[in-house]
Amino acid sequence: MRSADESATWPVAATVVLHRPARRAAVGNLEEEPPQFDAEVLRAMARWPDVPECYGWLGLDARGQWRIKGESITHPGAVDFLGRNYASDDRGNWYVQNGPQKAYVDLAYTPWVYRFEPHAGFKTHNGREAGPINALWLDDEGAVLVDAQPGIGVLDDRDMASLAEYIDDSSVPLQFRWSRLILDFCPL
Repeated sequence: MRSADESATWPVAATVVLHRPARRAAVGNLEEEPPQFDAEVLRAMARWPDVPECYGWLGLDARGQWRIKGESITHPGAVDFLGRNYASDDRGNWYVQNGPQKAYVDLAYTPWVYRFEPHAGFKTHNGREAGPINALWLDDEGAVLVDAQPGIGVLDDRDMASLAEYIDDSSVPLQFRWSRLILDFCPL
């Protein structure tokens, strides 16, 4: 359990009261900067501008694991490529720009999956820093949703134990423990 005098090393933008949003797919962060694709991808896009879009092949599960036709993608180079070329379109649909082709991603839950490490804070499934945490929610099935700069995402369930260490006394109602969690992370 974290002591009251320990300070966190990552910024938090706001305090929050526990909410229970309905479980549904989330759209992207429509205010983010245009995607920065790999140079090879940009060259392929310029060379073959009219390649049809691809649907139903690529997926992202609730633990941030890429899947192709349901099978895990484990090759480190492929995983890095997918993460670097992952973006959303102007309608909030998520895709990977795979050379000249957009491969739309079937999301298991949210477009971002966050990992939590006590001394490093939150990062996305593709290694992007989460930046300030705007809010944390608990959904109706017990998943933690994180609202951060990249956009809404679900916390990888394997990191629940690490995050739980930051939740204070279990005799306090959950709503207030989560509020305290956020307050503990706010720099003064």
